[in-house]
Amino acid sequence: MSKKEALAHPLLPYAIVEAAAGGDGEAVRAVIDHYAPYINALATETCWDQERGATRYVNEEIRKRLVAKLLEGILKFEIV
Repeated sequence: MSKKEALAHPLLPYAIVEAAAGGDGEAVRAVIDHYAPYINALATETCWDQERGATRYVNEEIRKRLVAKLLEGILKFEIV
């Protein structure tokens, strides 16, 4: 990752990561919000239509599964 890309995607503060790993609801929400654009990009699919051509949309089922896996990882995360 280049320096320019790293500045465009700042890291989450340690305090938020620590609180989220401890189960704090607001911190967990902050982590989910931080990763929402990436999750949406992963869940985006292209649908082809004869009239309109290609249409992109976020598959909600995939998005929900990705958020669930993120939540699972947050709660299993151990601060060393």
